Amino acid sequence: MTFTLVRCKAVNNPLVNALIDLCAVNSLIRALLNLKCVVKRMDKWHNVNTDDDISNLMESFAHFHDSCITEIRYTSGTGINADNAMIFAEPNDVQADFVFQSQWNPKTLVLRFAGIRKMHIVGWQRYYSCEITGCYLKFHNDLISNLDESLIVWADDGGFYPMSFIEKRILSEPDTSFIIAENLAWREAEGYAEYAR
Repeated sequence: MTFTLVRCKAVNNPLVNALIDLCAVNSLIRALLNLKCVVKRMDKWHNVNTDDDISNLMESFAHFHDSCITEIRYTSGTGINADNAMIFAEPNDVQADFVFQSQWNPKTLVLRFAGIRKMHIVGWQRYYSCEITGCYLKFHNDLISNLDESLIVWADDGGFYPMSFIEKRILSEPDTSFIIAENLAWREAEGYAEYAR
């Protein structure tokens, strides 16, 4: 976007020149506000609280078909303070941002999981690619014995079902990445560089 402030040299009236400058500045401010609205819309986080929210997310990112995880940023929320004391996290402080790209969608997708209960991440596998052809994303309230607590489950395998997941040998192929958390929010970014800020 290019803006040019033009001062008409033929006009020697300072009041007219000031008015021309004011119009150019006003035009620049309106353009910047419009640009800010676009950036805000891209940065807007969408909370996933219902099955309709899940459908909207899945449709906006082509059901994760031909996508991949490009980055994961994990924050435990726990640390050591200046007095060398351990500071423990609140449940929603335990977060991970999963960054996705897709061949079907030019935008980068960021999923933010908060209140993480379990995360199983598969890296490189000898005979299998890391391409995601479909994913599993559902609410569950049957994952913790004797508790009716709603949790959200995401997995990079559309056929995944957490109630039948059996821990395998430590390195078995093929394997599934999954995450179980209390909360999920998502947003789109223009590209990978936008997320990196």
